[in-house]
Amino acid sequence: MSKPNTPAGEYWTLYIAYSRYMGLSPETRIAIAFLPTGEIDSTHTNNDTLTRANALLAPTVKILREILGDSTVDFWKFINWIIVTGYWAFLADLGQIAPTAYDLSIPNSPQPVAFPSSNNIFINETLFEIYSGYFNNTLLPFVRNFLNMSQYPPVLLNNASRLTRTETTLLRSYTCTTRQLKNGLGLVIAVIAADYALIIGAYSFVSFIAGWLQKRKDERKF
Repeated sequence: MSKPNTPAGEYWTLYIAYSRYMGLSPETRIAIAFLPTGEIDSTHTNNDTLTRANALLAPTVKILREILGDSTVDFWKFINWIIVTGYWAFLADLGQIAPTAYDLSIPNSPQPVAFPSSNNIFINETLFEIYSGYFNNTLLPFVRNFLNMSQYPPVLLNNASRLTRTETTLLRSYTCTTRQLKNGLGLVIAVIAADYALIIGAYSFVSFIAGWLQKRKDERKF
């Protein structure tokens, strides 16, 4: 059974899809795999594929480096940082520290796959140092300039700040589908509003046709 694609696994894969002629030609997909440390997984990433992806995204990489003011920024580390930190932060909002995904290769009976929290960057101290270090050294200078901040408080991972699993309640609201008779005033207003829209629409259409016929009639007189 193949495992789902998630940063909680031994590696995760980013798929870049593109088409040569504005969607008119067949779509091409490039697969770039990443290790939990943020490095490209050379075992599951073809060198030719990586070269093609670098050539395809060269203009984007140039713009990113200009925005960050750093000509040495590693585009793939940046993309991995954005996706992985967002993934674990979103999971934390749901009160979870590890995901349970499903193997969709079995469409009629997808099987649950439970992942450990060992690759959670907010629990694994080594990974936290890697991702926080990237933020402090690469992204923080840009954030300081953009927000005019002279200092930024350090974020430390310890027993007090380490994430733990919490119970989270998801609230769902439903639209009432039970038929119920409106009160007298509400019923009258609803009927008048509906009839008014229909009458005005029909009147406008009839007026347009009548005007057009009258115009044709007047033109024939001359």
